Amino acid sequence: MMARGKYLLIFFLTATILILTLFSSARIPTEMIRDNLVASAEYLAEEPYHFRWVIPGVEGSRLDLYADSMLLDIALYLDAEKPVESTMWAHYYWETGKRINASFLKAVTENPAPNREYVRYWHGSLIFVMPMLLIWNIQEIFVFHATVLMSLLLALVFLLFRHHFKAEAICFCIAMIMVDVFFVPFCLEYYWMFFLMLLTTILTACLTLKGKTDKLPIVFLVVGIAAAFLDFFTTETLTVLIPLLLSLRIQEKQGMRAPWKKVFLCGMLWGIGYVGMWSLKWGMASLIFGENMMQYVTGSIQEHLGSIDKIPGIQVIWQGLLRNIL
Repeated sequence: MMARGKYLLIFFLTATILILTLFSSARIPTEMIRDNLVASAEYLAEEPYHFRWVIPGVEGSRLDLYADSMLLDIALYLDAEKPVESTMWAHYYWETGKRINASFLKAVTENPAPNREYVRYWHGSLIFVMPMLLIWNIQEIFVFHATVLMSLLLALVFLLFRHHFKAEAICFCIAMIMVDVFFVPFCLEYYWMFFLMLLTTILTACLTLKGKTDKLPIVFLVVGIAAAFLDFFTTETLTVLIPLLLSLRIQEKQGMRAPWKKVFLCGMLWGIGYVGMWSLKWGMASLIFGENMMQYVTGSIQEHLGSIDKIPGIQVIWQGLLRNIL
């Protein structure tokens, strides 16, 4: 009972800190970041598609301009006078029949009223993006992200080599190369889960090496919350699978038995944190605005499962599995 109370306290404390930080980031006046938003919009609108290939013909180098344009479009319409309402609604402008990157350019140069919402996501990465827009445009943010990601990668590899886990360090590097990690920093959408995964993996490895695995359930609860807060429909499971697998490997080489009970607890708490943080957004929005926000959420779920496009949901799931395996 005491453990449950502790986890509940940590959940609400973590969520409160993140939410208040998000509301605070919305207090940054739009005029202070407009120049960098314009420069970012011009860069994103250069492409006639929603994607940009860094290396033509190499699928792993494809960057998603759709999500990046939408996130900055939302940043444009945050209201410093109404930080809670504007953050929760996450309004943006998208002209019918146009690409989102072209619409974002029009939004930042012509100032039309927003005509859409993205209430179902937290868009928590704005706590970092908004302050960075004070000094950098999106291309300069990409350079900063590349520096951070490379530093974290090197720090993890150094940690593993220092503690004689050379094979594990090499395997991790090969895995990162296979998923084209060098392109990740150059897309806001891709970056956050890799950033969180590397931070979590370093922390998890340090705790495991010091024999403090009793702290891991709390770590994964917090990480699950942060994943739901920062993610924009990408690869959240990286933040739980890679750190847990490395922790198991370290414990195995230290001669310890695989702590499957603790592994299950860590995974379960990560899931509770993730689902709980998502649900908290919908619940808070419903209370603040006095209407049921599930109507916006269920519409999106139906669209992604194919019911709106008249494609059977099971077919969409099956095709998704095949594409991720083959």
